Amino acid sequence: MLLEESGRNVERAALLLRDLLVDYPERAELARELVLCEHEGDRIAHDIIHRLKGGDGKSAPMDPIDGYQLATALDDIVDFAEQAADNMGLFGVEAPMEQASQMGDVLVGAGEQVARALRTHRPTVPIVLMSGYNEHQVSARFADLALSGYLQKPFTFSLLQQQLRKALARY
Repeated sequence: MLLEESGRNVERAALLLRDLLVDYPERAELARELVLCEHEGDRIAHDIIHRLKGGDGKSAPMDPIDGYQLATALDDIVDFAEQAADNMGLFGVEAPMEQASQMGDVLVGAGEQVARALRTHRPTVPIVLMSGYNEHQVSARFADLALSGYLQKPFTFSLLQQQLRKALARY
């Protein structure tokens, strides 16, 4: 479950970075969300490594070296996305070039692939998709994931809670 969570965090970081690149500087607050995503990535990686060491009393689901390398590689992706966002402010970027926005789209595609690959370990885990695009625009792209819910950004915390409860009730 932690690997799937890490995959979703990678996907979220890629989406945040892409949205930041497309709408910068109007949505510079997305950089703060990337920092939170980076902190979450660190927590997940720590939990995975702790579990691989047998710290929870359960046997590791994979070779500890492979698990460590996968956990740290997934965390590094989120770290790099957060660092890119931080550098935009640090270096006073007024507006990203079109190529940066295109690279953001490539990263989102790669994040989706990571999430799909990790999903194969637990295909029944519910997924609630969050996007700035409307549901019709993204539904075909994610049809194979059997989504449990959809939230269009921006949304309220109470709406997020409601969607998550509904998705988890079916799990």
